[in-house]
Amino acid sequence: MIEPLTLNTEKLQTEIDFLDLEKHRIRPSDIIPPPEIAIKMLIEENPDNYAIMGTLGNFSTYIGKAKAKKTFFVSIAVASAISYQPVFRTYLGCLPPHQCNVLYFDTEQSKWHVQKVVRRICYLSEITDPENLIVYGLRSEETKTRLAFIEKKIYETENLGFVVIDGVRDLVYDINDPAEASEIAGKLLKWSEELNIHIVTVLHQNKGDGNARGHLGTELMNKAETVLAVEKKDNSDISVVIPQFCRNREPDLFAFEVDDDGIPFKVRVPQDRESKPKFSIDEVQLSVIWELVQIVFTEIHSGAPMTDGILRTQIKTASKGFFPEKEILNDAEVNKVLLIAKANQMIIQEKKRYPFKLGNFPL
Repeated sequence: MIEPLTLNTEKLQTEIDFLDLEKHRIRPSDIIPPPEIAIKMLIEENPDNYAIMGTLGNFSTYIGKAKAKKTFFVSIAVASAISYQPVFRTYLGCLPPHQCNVLYFDTEQSKWHVQKVVRRICYLSEITDPENLIVYGLRSEETKTRLAFIEKKIYETENLGFVVIDGVRDLVYDINDPAEASEIAGKLLKWSEELNIHIVTVLHQNKGDGNARGHLGTELMNKAETVLAVEKKDNSDISVVIPQFCRNREPDLFAFEVDDDGIPFKVRVPQDRESKPKFSIDEVQLSVIWELVQIVFTEIHSGAPMTDGILRTQIKTASKGFFPEKEILNDAEVNKVLLIAKANQMIIQEKKRYPFKLGNFPL
């Protein structure tokens, strides 16, 4: 069990003294290249028009309720990662040649069922026995052993570029323990950045709503580069992949079914999903932006000075469930809300680097 967090400032300061803190500094003049793409979704099957699904140095989270066919969608993603060919002319793996290896960890299923997943990936990738796919079934291991095993394999696998943890919930004892949730999210961030790889985690949604389960789900959704939800269409066999949060361009909806042999195939997105208008902050009325800003300053503000970082975080928090068309704003949308609010004096700042204050609605 994870020990409760205690703050020993003297010990912490000693540890910090030994760190090379300057390696974390970011200067305006630094030349930092954009992260390389690990997997992308072709829009209308056009190679020149795409949405980034995941980049090296980051992790993604795929969520869905039981029997939504999350693992089937993961199979599609992995098949594209190992083959460098667009699966269903839609998903395309872009791993660098020197990072072509893919690790897949399943924590829930029996070996027989995990092998079915492997064979499904082989079928979709059209590779009989892919040398760059390494799969482990960890259901029989204890929780702490699973986590240690995954960490060891990630660091010792050469030419690694892509990792899947199907059942990340099984790496913690208590899904609602903040300390355990923080540790797992921290490890995912550390592994992905240190090794410059992309990691996909798979987690169940709550039965009553669309949120990922527990503190672990909240932590992963907050830290992930991309969050995709796999939802089963009511009274049909169609599963729809829906973007929940994306730091890059939001991908289109994607729908699939599974045939009698357990192989997914692409289908048309159901009409009620397809006709749903795309959400845009630019089309939101100023009165709605003002209402959101008021919530930030009057309902969820903790009392600490409203710095730029705190303001952005609290706008995102307040946006959860606020817009009927959008579960939660992504970073680009938060930035646009902030620009609109500042331009219309809804948020004011007396001097540069001063805390922000609530302004007034423009007349």
